[in-house]
Amino acid sequence: MMRFLLVLPWLAAAACGGGGACVDGTLALVLTPAVPTADTLRVRTTVGGATISTDTGYTGQREVSATFPGVAYAAGLHVDVLVEARKGNAVVASASATDYVLPKTCGVLALTLSTASTAFSIGGTVTGLDGTGLVLANASESLPVGASGPFTFPTLVASGQPYAVTVAAQPSAQTCLVTNASGTVDDLPISDVQVACKTNTHTVGGTVSGLLGKGLVIELDGLQDLTLAQAAQQYVFPQAVASGTTYKVVVRTQPSGPAQTCTVAHAMDTIGSTDIIDADVTCS
Repeated sequence: MMRFLLVLPWLAAAACGGGGACVDGTLALVLTPAVPTADTLRVRTTVGGATISTDTGYTGQREVSATFPGVAYAAGLHVDVLVEARKGNAVVASASATDYVLPKTCGVLALTLSTASTAFSIGGTVTGLDGTGLVLANASESLPVGASGPFTFPTLVASGQPYAVTVAAQPSAQTCLVTNASGTVDDLPISDVQVACKTNTHTVGGTVSGLLGKGLVIELDGLQDLTLAQAAQQYVFPQAVASGTTYKVVVRTQPSGPAQTCTVAHAMDTIGSTDIIDADVTCS
């Protein structure tokens, strides 16, 4: 708990520079201690059923003031005061006094500033999403996500409570990883959870049988060449291929010494969710 001293300048000569008359329409605030997470003070006064609200920029200074003309001091006047320390649209802390009776002479009204029991949203950004079926989760709440961009869970989480965003279901042919995934809500919305999705890749390979000669070269998609050693029994192209794409393995150079003819079985197909291990090469 933090103590928040409100000084009503039409009440307190000391708060108005000492010894002088109080200034109508000015509410001077003395904060003890400062509220480092706040950037705005909202002061709302209600007098005789009329309410006036002002916002004052706040950067941690100990003394600030909010000005609103038209409220004249009168001994015995009943005043309601609400002060909110804010960060953006979120209320970080607040204090209030209800039915405060103005005295005949200037005085000091002390209020206790307490952390606002406000709930906040949990969200962030998804990037690289091309597949379908991505589902994020926070605790027991699930959130389907259909495209890259910002996301926000519908259920708010109270300040002081933990959050942990996970991938409940990966999208088709992709894997998504979450960073800034967990923490504790601290009087502000959570908007920096990052979900980065990448298309899965798989290798292409198979067995080799009957290879006696040298110099056999096979090719993948016209991009990768692989020379197979004499008497090789299996192979794998070093560069993986993205899921969902079509691959094709061909013999680019037949072996010699002795001369042979090699062919590739299951030479063309579409990369799915596993490595290709049956693009088999047979030589005769």
